[in-house]
Amino acid sequence: MATKGRRQANAVPSTSGKTPIIEESVPPEGSLQTSSIAVSGRGLVDCPPEICERIFSFACLDDGFTGRSLSLVSRYIHDTSVMVRYQSVVVEGFDQICALAFLLEKKKPERRLVRHLFLSHSRTPRPRKTSPRDPQSRLRLSSTKGAPAKSEESNDDFPLFCQSTYEQRIEAATRLCALIGSTVETMTIIMPQSRDFLPIPVQFPALVELTVYSVYCTTLPCNQVPQSLPSLQRLHLVGPYFRSPEISELALVAPSLTHLRFSGLEREINVPRIVRRILGASATTPTTDPPELQLRHPRIQKIFIRPRYPIFCGYGPSFGNYCLALENLQELAREFWGEEEVILLSPDEYLESTHDEQTREAKRWWRARLEGRIGCWSDSGRLSYSQITCEGYLRSFV
Repeated sequence: MATKGRRQANAVPSTSGKTPIIEESVPPEGSLQTSSIAVSGRGLVDCPPEICERIFSFACLDDGFTGRSLSLVSRYIHDTSVMVRYQSVVVEGFDQICALAFLLEKKKPERRLVRHLFLSHSRTPRPRKTSPRDPQSRLRLSSTKGAPAKSEESNDDFPLFCQSTYEQRIEAATRLCALIGSTVETMTIIMPQSRDFLPIPVQFPALVELTVYSVYCTTLPCNQVPQSLPSLQRLHLVGPYFRSPEISELALVAPSLTHLRFSGLEREINVPRIVRRILGASATTPTTDPPELQLRHPRIQKIFIRPRYPIFCGYGPSFGNYCLALENLQELAREFWGEEEVILLSPDEYLESTHDEQTREAKRWWRARLEGRIGCWSDSGRLSYSQITCEGYLRSFV
């Protein structure tokens, strides 16, 4: 039997027939004692807190589950993981955004360390209903102040999606990002927006990589381009709901930008014109652009372009305009062939049928970058010279 001051351990029968699961109660506040059944050598309790924190910083690179799990292990692990617990989080839905914002507001500014953020305005359905003993069900962000409560018995996969307006979701996301904007390094956003960039009017001085999936909403007020993104190196824009001037201005306020990717922008904007402007090619032709937009970007190395065909192209003038846009992309790729600056990738179908498809793709790329993989910045699928010089090659896929 454990002595007074130590945690009590209870054996719970395992459903798989393996070694019983051990449930331990957390020791009293301020105590650094661990369980009497600790691993031989006392394990992490003898490890200096600085080393533990370093170890946890490598472990907490997922959707936030590992960090929340560490907080339940013991008081010592809870205290030593506090600085890295939220360094990588996935926040989906109005209730989770409000809950995380409320949680971080109670913490000291130096403990609001969020380095990698995936932010979506609505949740994706979970594949199964978790059991009461499932850690995932116990470690969900609770809906406390700042977000309407959700019944534990509810099986609604999209809580508060219909109840909250687009404006409320943007306001909640702005509230959250205002707390963590100074530390965020990589971010993926799936949020409603006007055609003006960015959907969240917050400065991100440490942001290195940004992906934005456009979700157009006409009722939202126009947001201005951030004054400066001094650390931004990689920018990925997905979907047709952007405007050419804002993209050019965004490149202008990101002096460290080296990689740029457009996925499915050709439906609404003139992608070749934006690319030539960023590469300084438009300076040789008459233009009304201000002088600062006519100069080549000082750091840009590669621009990836991947057309995304709409599910229903239809016929008539709109279909003809879209085919013309595809031909212009081929002409652009031929113009810069051999300079390794413009990379035209094989086409893909635009994921606009459901929010779930966009979110799954966005998470896959976001997690790949966290794991050190190349993610969406791979040039696999690049069209060959014979393909881009073949008249109507891209149009043949429509």
